Amino acid sequence: MHRVIPLVMFVDLQEEYVSAGRFFALGDVEGPLANCRRLLDAAREIGLAIAHFRQIKASPFFNREAIFSQWIPDFRPKSHEMVFERDKPSCYCNASFDNFVEQIGQPSLVVAGLTGEQSCLATIIEAAHRGHQVVFAYDASASRTLGERSEAESHRAVTDLIGLYASVMSTDDVIAHLTAGERMSQSHFG
Repeated sequence: MHRVIPLVMFVDLQEEYVSAGRFFALGDVEGPLANCRRLLDAAREIGLAIAHFRQIKASPFFNREAIFSQWIPDFRPKSHEMVFERDKPSCYCNASFDNFVEQIGQPSLVVAGLTGEQSCLATIIEAAHRGHQVVFAYDASASRTLGERSEAESHRAVTDLIGLYASVMSTDDVIAHLTAGERMSQSHFG
């Protein structure tokens, strides 16, 4: 069996989600951002392919001209890393990303980011429908409130849903597997 090398994806690490007082701002992102940082550092150290995704829309939010659509400073992509923009939840709606992934024999994706309830979920469901292997770093992600649920309760519910379509692992487990060069199995570690 050949080694599967994953594409590590960072979704929506944008100022809009961390700027207090903004409509889409998340309340507690320190832990998820710290885990995203650790995962990004590990992926860079190993030399893995990294893709950054952000929403850009023709609206007052996520508008290309607004500072809030920009990357969170600690997560600015390096020149050799891929950058994809989209105006819909799934990362697959970006035609360049879709074409890129379709050129990979057996896509294996690691997903982390600030929009668990929207973009991470939509991307992971679409990946599952395409037969792509996905691991969701649940503690390197956050979700907005859903109905009467708090952000934490919403994220637990979203993580349970994602577990129907992908492996769910902690950042520590993802990094351990990446460092060891192991294929990440379809099992739930969360």
